[in-house]
Amino acid sequence: MINLTNLDQKGATKSISNSRVKGKRCDDFMEITGISKSNIKNLSPDVQKQIDNFIGIGKATIIVRQQ
Repeated sequence: MINLTNLDQKGATKSISNSRVKGKRCDDFMEITGISKSNIKNLSPDVQKQIDNFIGIGKATIIVRQQ
């Protein structure tokens, strides 16, 4: 299941610094740039709508970490 969480700068920093994979600290992240609305069409309609509203008419950058 895909969950969407809005984070402010403090929340994002806390999430990154507290990242754990199998109980071990995670220091590896991937930054994906140039994400547009057409790239999210496989997500559920509710998540698509929230991302559409967040991105607006521009593009977005996504930070990915292993879970």
